[in-house]
Amino acid sequence: MISLTFTEVTSMVFELRLKKLINIFQVSNKQLANAVNVDPSLVSRWKNGQRYPSEKYNQIKDIAAYFTSLKGDDFQQQQLYEIISNQKLITPHFSDPVDLLTSYLSERRSPMYKQNTLSNEDLSANKALLSEKNKNNELQHTLQRPRFPLFSDTKRNYHVFNGNAGKRKAALVFLQRALDLPPTDIYLFSDEKLSWWFEDAIFQMQWNSYLRLIVLKKHRIHIVHHVQREQNQFSTYIQNYLPLHFLGQVISYYIPKYIALPIKETKFIIKNELSYVSRSTMLTPKENVAFIYEDKETVQLEESLFLGGLIYAKQLLVSYSRQDILKLLQKMIESTQLDFDTKNYHEKLNSLFLPESVFERFSKVLPQQSASVYLRLIKQLKSLQFQQFAEIEYIDIFPIDIINDIAHQHPYTHYDSTYFINEQITISQEELLETLKTMLFALIRFKNLKFALLRRNDIKSELTVNVLQREMQQIFFSANQQTQSLHIGLFSNESNLLYSYQTIIQNALVEIPTIYKEKDHVIQLFKDTIKKLEH
Repeated sequence: MISLTFTEVTSMVFELRLKKLINIFQVSNKQLANAVNVDPSLVSRWKNGQRYPSEKYNQIKDIAAYFTSLKGDDFQQQQLYEIISNQKLITPHFSDPVDLLTSYLSERRSPMYKQNTLSNEDLSANKALLSEKNKNNELQHTLQRPRFPLFSDTKRNYHVFNGNAGKRKAALVFLQRALDLPPTDIYLFSDEKLSWWFEDAIFQMQWNSYLRLIVLKKHRIHIVHHVQREQNQFSTYIQNYLPLHFLGQVISYYIPKYIALPIKETKFIIKNELSYVSRSTMLTPKENVAFIYEDKETVQLEESLFLGGLIYAKQLLVSYSRQDILKLLQKMIESTQLDFDTKNYHEKLNSLFLPESVFERFSKVLPQQSASVYLRLIKQLKSLQFQQFAEIEYIDIFPIDIINDIAHQHPYTHYDSTYFINEQITISQEELLETLKTMLFALIRFKNLKFALLRRNDIKSELTVNVLQREMQQIFFSANQQTQSLHIGLFSNESNLLYSYQTIIQNALVEIPTIYKEKDHVIQLFKDTIKKLEH
């Protein structure tokens, strides 16, 4: 007969848990012995269940402190985290990891083990039998453990918003909160259906107005666009964001290899402050719910998940700041050298037809070294584009109102952020006359060059920015009205964005009356305007 006492069973619990930690971190007897200042032979006896650590010298706590101090790999840290987390449920009055691991290593079994005896000649067989018997004892012991209530410090506040109207209200709460805060990071993503967003025009105005104020307040906005949306929705959606890029720190991304996941989600996050979350498969009305969380842990979790998703994201738009004007001109030169048919959709006259004197006058606001490079790039770009007029189809789309204003001798001020940053350029009558003559000359000489004239009201309703698109290859955007912008141009080659603007421009061309696209009529219109200016 071999009788196992309470102390012996406690030692068995310790040896098994010590071995588990040693196996997780792959430490030697000598390493552990040095860490807790004992002889390696004592560590060996601990592992074999022959000795139990001294309670007088707090040796178990020294062992716990050693393992919690190890900087293992992700797997090892995860294993240790699970041990400590489970122990927290058993001993909720402890919070320090060292105390929790000490409790885990020194946990004592019920005194009923004192009464348990096993009869077997072989000690290993006795241990195996005891282990099997202890499974039932462990189950009973587990079931007898006290239930753990939710403590006050684990409760979280959240707000529920139902239906499309509720989602719009939650979105406005989100934007209003952002506007109240000092500059911070804001994260936006949605691949859910946007019926809640599109069905209310007043809400769209509120959304756009708040976002503009948020950007002007210098918040940093990070957006992951769902570019595979239905084309009309994506066009409307993206045009709300494009003007924001000129105002401040807005970065747009997209996922290049998109997988249609069954669960869609929307995430709007204000760093460390608030998160708006909704998820759906769009199968039942019960899913049409949004939540706003204010507890820091949840907000930081959503932020971490958002940033993790950026691993596979690409930048949708490359932004050029005011200081990047030379880089932007160089990029446009590289683009012009490619034989892509081009459509230029803008609110003012095409800057490439302006005389050299206009660019020379503007160059004086630049540093001297930059001014000379600027003029050289402008000359190169204009020369390349005129050469390309003979090789590619180039459709220049702009408001007929400009020609009518010029004909009635109204003063003409020119704005084009690509070439003149944020400056309004006043064009003299002589320069204006030279511009019109250059446009007329090019229109007559190059059969591939066409002007399409539309009303200014139409261009403002159709387009929020100027667009220069070279087939389905490249696209440039510039601001079409003067703003205190940080950026002067945007560039993209993302196919969904290119397709959307190709459709927008094609629809605009269809709406233009035929007479304002006929070359002979447009030529005569320019001739008449030039005559009026000359007299």
